[in-house]
Amino acid sequence: MDEFASAEKALAVVHHVVQLIGPDDLHCPTPCRDWDVEALAEHLVDTISRLGAAAGIEPTVPQSDSIGHAYSKLRNRSWQGGAAAD
Repeated sequence: MDEFASAEKALAVVHHVVQLIGPDDLHCPTPCRDWDVEALAEHLVDTISRLGAAAGIEPTVPQSDSIGHAYSKLRNRSWQGGAAAD
């Protein structure tokens, strides 16, 4: 399995999780003691953007009204660019 296919499988699982995050969840604790849900989700979106940049994909973190929507836009943009670069 190539790197993009492997990453896409992992990101598909994450996609289902972040879609469940609502406004009331943003300040809930996570297993990472110093990070709430919002901070951890923003870190995830930033990391995916940076990984895309390392693969030569334009690094753009989308602004959105929800973590799930931002993640979806970034995932779609990154993998469309990744597939074209593959």
